[in-house]
Amino acid sequence: MDPQSQFCHNTECPARGKRGLGNIGIHSRRERRYYCKVCSKPFAATADTPLSRLHKPVDTYFLVMVLLSHGCPPQACVAAFGLDERTVSAWMEKAGSHCEAVHKHVVAEGKVELKHVQADELWVKLVGRKVWMAMAVCATSRLWLGGVVSRHRDKQLVNALARLVRACASSPCVLICTDGLSRHRRGGNRLMPPVRHSLSIAGLPVIRTGVRRLVAFQNAAHAGGLVYEVSDPQAKDGWQDYRAVGEEMIG
Repeated sequence: MDPQSQFCHNTECPARGKRGLGNIGIHSRRERRYYCKVCSKPFAATADTPLSRLHKPVDTYFLVMVLLSHGCPPQACVAAFGLDERTVSAWMEKAGSHCEAVHKHVVAEGKVELKHVQADELWVKLVGRKVWMAMAVCATSRLWLGGVVSRHRDKQLVNALARLVRACASSPCVLICTDGLSRHRRGGNRLMPPVRHSLSIAGLPVIRTGVRRLVAFQNAAHAGGLVYEVSDPQAKDGWQDYRAVGEEMIG
């Protein structure tokens, strides 16, 4: 037992949440309990964790959590370990709340170097209805940035996900790759400062012209040629956009 790694959990104690102050002592080694020298309140080593007041073996708890996280049905855990279904449900709820708090404290503090974010949605069929979950990960590190659940796949869902990504990002310049849903792009642009504006503030050269999103580019990619070679009414416009960007870069 290491008192220096612990902190007081009493919400009314002025030393709450602070480590290394020398205010934590050992109350009982057998019961793994500490006490705070400031407020004199004892607490267990598992206080404010999913293991608090756990009346089952710790190994059983972790086995059940691993199975549930890999998609095992709760009823299977109930049958395999002889648990009550309400116990498994309570374990899931406590573990989820704890993971959400840790995620907000560690990830959603605006300190993650994202650069490239991948966003997508999936829907889950329930009894008589379905729900959507939008999620995002950092493509370079595969760090889970979080997810948002909604009954509809609409702009509220995408905007909530964009706010979550913005809370994690240490820089406003983020490349967002989606499955083609335009709401992802609009939501990201609405909550992320425009990259062009951020580069201008940093004193970096910015190209004034741009290339429009035309179907002709997709047709050229499928044909394996240049955009001006495809038979498309917008092919000429797309090629002119590229020429304008090149001319600005050259001179």
